[in-house]
Amino acid sequence: MSPVPSLVFTLMFLLVLGALSGCQPAEKKQAVSLEPRCLAQQSECVVRTPAGEFHVLFNVDKVITETPFEITVEYRGSGEIKNISGYLEGRDMFMGKIPLFLTGEKNNQYLAEVMLGSCAEPTMIWRLWLTAEFTGQVQPGAGNAAGKQQLFIDFPSSRE
Repeated sequence: MSPVPSLVFTLMFLLVLGALSGCQPAEKKQAVSLEPRCLAQQSECVVRTPAGEFHVLFNVDKVITETPFEITVEYRGSGEIKNISGYLEGRDMFMGKIPLFLTGEKNNQYLAEVMLGSCAEPTMIWRLWLTAEFTGQVQPGAGNAAGKQQLFIDFPSSRE
């Protein structure tokens, strides 16, 4: 048997393997800051409620879809939060509800790691809903019932 067919087969195999190993998706690089900050187009950075102030901050300058980022919620008030929960949903387009898994990092500071899916539109506005439950009663007001305070902010995301 001639070594030519096996040599051709080996070369073709190596050529295909080399071509496939070069097929990787382009990396999305996003500048991640160490200090949480307000987004430039965020509806509100500080939400003032009867229960106190809620600062909603991001660890990026711009939210890019399919790229992880962090949301920090800082509570400044006299109440004591026993539980905080939240979710994200599209403001103008239904994309489902994305739950936020907020963990307590420090005193009255909560952190969630998030990744948003891409939309048909190049930019999209998201609504972040938060509900804080307090150990005691808080002052009555809008969005506040039986020791709970609910609030929301809007922020944009883009594909790049």
